Amino acid sequence: MTRLATCPWQTRPTHRRNRELMVDVAVPITYGYCALNDDCAHCAGTGYKPNILIQQGRGFETVPCPYCEPARYRKVVERILKRQGRTP
Repeated sequence: MTRLATCPWQTRPTHRRNRELMVDVAVPITYGYCALNDDCAHCAGTGYKPNILIQQGRGFETVPCPYCEPARYRKVVERILKRQGRTP
């Protein structure tokens, strides 16, 4: 699989200029089917995609964009899973 030319998240209102995505604070990442390639624009090879569906009135936090910052995104996914008591 080849790397996309541009970030697929850049048109989303939750994508900030500093290469981070705003995600729901209660469920920041969700497990979903993915190709599990390190070049995957949606999960950076982790299988966990950012949950960009933020409900009005709920808090949010930011995670690195899996396309723009894949290494940082993988570290954040590991930290979130450890905090939730799950293994990556």
